[in-house]
Amino acid sequence: MAGIKQRQIDPTTGLLLASNPTVYSVAFRPNVQYDPIEGTSLVHKGSYYYLFASFDNCCATDPYQDTYRIMVGRGTSPQGPFTDMNGIDMMQGGGTQLLAGNGVTWNGPGGETAYPDAENGDIIVFHAIQLPEGTAYLFVNSLTWPNDWPQIEP
Repeated sequence: MAGIKQRQIDPTTGLLLASNPTVYSVAFRPNVQYDPIEGTSLVHKGSYYYLFASFDNCCATDPYQDTYRIMVGRGTSPQGPFTDMNGIDMMQGGGTQLLAGNGVTWNGPGGETAYPDAENGDIIVFHAIQLPEGTAYLFVNSLTWPNDWPQIEP
């Protein structure tokens, strides 16, 4: 089973909901070797559900080779479909790039989780690798929503 799958959780127990065994496919990279997609988080904000995902490859021996990056798609249902800003479904490899490394001072942002917080402001937590030594850092940045699309603030 390639790509990102989803199952409904029982809110009382936190276990998979036995009454709904449906497995939803929500994201896939059909034309990319090994389907490098992982580390998803799903949030509801306004009229949309946003699927954040890490694309490509992380944690290479040479940190300059890390291609990990944060992508996002949105949909009106928690099961998708999730599309990018160009309308491409994430099941067809779509996704709008939210953040990528610059290959000079840092690389490999990903492993993200978005936290909506109406009282204190929304945030996103992710890791990235400082160059040249390859030291991993955890970042906590503000997340804004211009035109109903997330944007990471420095």
